Amino acid sequence: MKDLETKGYVVIPNFLDSSTIEELKLDYVLQKNIFLLNYDSNKKHNIISCRYKLDHLLKDVVSRITAETNLSLGELSISGGYFDNQISQFEWHQDHEPYFKYKDSYNAVNFWIPFIKEYPDKSGLSVIPHDEFYKQSPDVYKSQIEGKGAKVFLVKNNTTVMRDDSSQTSDILPFDINNLSVTPDLNVGDLLILRQDLIHRTQDTVNERVAISVRCYAKDAQVVNASDFNQWLSK
Repeated sequence: MKDLETKGYVVIPNFLDSSTIEELKLDYVLQKNIFLLNYDSNKKHNIISCRYKLDHLLKDVVSRITAETNLSLGELSISGGYFDNQISQFEWHQDHEPYFKYKDSYNAVNFWIPFIKEYPDKSGLSVIPHDEFYKQSPDVYKSQIEGKGAKVFLVKNNTTVMRDDSSQTSDILPFDINNLSVTPDLNVGDLLILRQDLIHRTQDTVNERVAISVRCYAKDAQVVNASDFNQWLSK
């Protein structure tokens, strides 16, 4: 679990058993059919709602993270979401919602579990490990990455444009962020734990992949500003 402090992510293999995976698939088919009735391809986020609860399995993981790291976590989010890479694809970014709402993306994690995925090395998530970014640019990491969020990264001519959607500003990083990329091998049922300030993206859309995502925020977290997130989401 200590890798959450340094790299920003941890993989726990074989987290879900086969019966839970089948139950997730059944719920996903039902929720996807409901989702497709109102599908809008122009929306920034096309995330399928999830009714299936993993709280009973994830509570012990939250306890482990709290005991073994310096992260201070509270309750699991009320509901999760299904991420289907044939419907929603994301380029390099830090998650927006946790930072807009709580201004703390360090003490917050995303539990991300693929339950439809053919190959362990394809169609997963690519990440930029925190320690690798820090080696490349310590000052930028400390001031704009660690504990922060709501950013999008675009590689251009061996540099990286870093756009901050919370401050409406952009900076040029003098390196190609792709050179720092790592893509963990993930099989169906493996648990990928991401600190919410971790830079990540959809690996590819060549093969169908569906994952459930459940978030956990800081202990005693209070909403600081939800309106900015809602405004950004509606643009």
